Amino acid sequence: MRDIPVNLKRTGNPVQGRERPAFSPPGTGIPREKGMDKTMLDLSLHEKKAGPPPSAFDSLIQNLTQEVELLRSLREALEREKEILLRSDVRELTDHNGKKETLVLKIRMLDEIRRNALRKLAREWGEREDAPLAVLASHADPSRREALLACREAAASLAASVRDRNEANREMIGLSLRHVQGAIDFLGEMMNPHKTYGQSGKWKPGKKKGNVVNTEG
Repeated sequence: MRDIPVNLKRTGNPVQGRERPAFSPPGTGIPREKGMDKTMLDLSLHEKKAGPPPSAFDSLIQNLTQEVELLRSLREALEREKEILLRSDVRELTDHNGKKETLVLKIRMLDEIRRNALRKLAREWGEREDAPLAVLASHADPSRREALLACREAAASLAASVRDRNEANREMIGLSLRHVQGAIDFLGEMMNPHKTYGQSGKWKPGKKKGNVVNTEG
């Protein structure tokens, strides 16, 4: 039997041991793999934007912690104010009001800093600028998220307590002023030179000349 010559031609990639790339870089002239997944290509070309580092929440936690402490101090100051009002100590009340106003000013400053920090975090995480704290806290790690929510609950509870105590003190001040005004009015009527007696013989007060103490505000 005669041997039949066979002309073998090399096919495939001339470079042995190398795999064909999954896709071709632009401008190389190498055709793209037909089964290439477009989604994978898009992800390779456009990386997902990362948010701020976890430590970005630390300053916000510190701010809220300070605000909680100041609210607690303000609540104690209002309780002290109640005791002063019951004693009707005007001098001590005047001195105490200065300390209370300082606390309120510090709380307002921290509140403004907190609002700016929340707006910044919202922009970095792609949330609305008016996004609530609970939404932004969802981007934090578990420990920081727990700290943020705990501070929020404590601040809300203290703020409600401060509003109630302040309103109660205002009522006490208003009542005290009405009593003072009544006494002043009575003394003014007693000293009014235009007082007359009615037909019944009873003393008839004259016209008032105006309030001595303004009870409004």
